[in-house]
Amino acid sequence: MNDLPDHPVIYYGWAYIDRTKNDTAYRIRFKKNLKRGNESLGTSSFVSDAVIAQYKLKKLMGVRLSKICKQAKPTGYVFLYGQPTVRVSNGRSYANFDLNNLDMIDVNYDCPLPPKYDR
Repeated sequence: MNDLPDHPVIYYGWAYIDRTKNDTAYRIRFKKNLKRGNESLGTSSFVSDAVIAQYKLKKLMGVRLSKICKQAKPTGYVFLYGQPTVRVSNGRSYANFDLNNLDMIDVNYDCPLPPKYDR
């Protein structure tokens, strides 16, 4: 985190996708964490139902997230464009990407990159 620029970046990788406890959003938790010094920060983002409803191509993103959520192993390959912020919840720090529209995210069932980058 300390080496990231002060502007949005592209963050990508395999992520678990499920619904929040109150069932109003999709929670995206990346398998690999960002680091801040020696501290490992769980990296996440949320896509609310309200944001999906406002998006012109909502059916595409809503269907994709819903299908991944229902899989036995609910994982997808996610690309985000944004600037992570450090948040604290239940005494634990994590990195979160705030998304205010769906133009800043792409979710895939499989890794779209060549095999040497799929790690």
